[in-house]
Amino acid sequence: MTWSSKRQLLYLALFIVLIGILGLLIIIPIINKPALCTDGKQNGDEVGIDCGGSCTVFCSSQVSDVVVLWSRAFHVAGDRYNILAYIENQNPAAEIKDINYEFRLYDAENKFIGLRDGHTSISPNGRAAIFEPGVNVGNKIPKTTLFKFTSTPVWLKADLSVQNRAVLEVVDKQLEQTDIAPRLTATIANNTIYNVQNIEFAAIIYDENDNAVAVSKTYLDAVPKNSKREIFFTWNEPLTGSVFKTEIIPKFDPTGVTF
Repeated sequence: MTWSSKRQLLYLALFIVLIGILGLLIIIPIINKPALCTDGKQNGDEVGIDCGGSCTVFCSSQVSDVVVLWSRAFHVAGDRYNILAYIENQNPAAEIKDINYEFRLYDAENKFIGLRDGHTSISPNGRAAIFEPGVNVGNKIPKTTLFKFTSTPVWLKADLSVQNRAVLEVVDKQLEQTDIAPRLTATIANNTIYNVQNIEFAAIIYDENDNAVAVSKTYLDAVPKNSKREIFFTWNEPLTGSVFKTEIIPKFDPTGVTF
């Protein structure tokens, strides 16, 4: 083999080596690309596509659906009704930041007479009230109230440190004037070292058969740490039957919990 041929083979070998190195530089990052929870693939420790494992989103197979315990319409005055759905999230560490819902109202002949929709968040491991005030149904009387979620839930891993530290206690409940203009008062105690802001409270009154007979809603801008605040609910019409118990359910966004 001549010197010229040897030099050509050397150049060819060097060229092949360079191509190989470039190829490896391109292929290795692709092969070793880290698993992401947004890449549309099931990889890494994911249980499903972009869910489970170290992802912040739970797969649907890992959580239980929200249970709707009951939904009902309550007369306020004239043609207006308050409507409430009482729900339960049985997942101890999963929450929904935002989900759409709707109420549909029907009369005694199962004719559609009213619709109210909205959106809400759902906290982990507990019961909650979804409340819509002042629904006008004209001269109709709601007999059946159907509630359902209208968007696909996105279940996220809850920050339990926030959920556990922001505990509001409802104490000193008093229901008065039930046969005239009912008024329910209560004290909200925040015995923690955290400030809680933008709290919504739903009140439910039950009769001796544990049936809900009246509902209402109120707000507090904040309950500062180591403090108490008074809240009250009123109704325009007297309560029928014997009142057995009252329930007040607080709801707030964990992002509103601060030092």
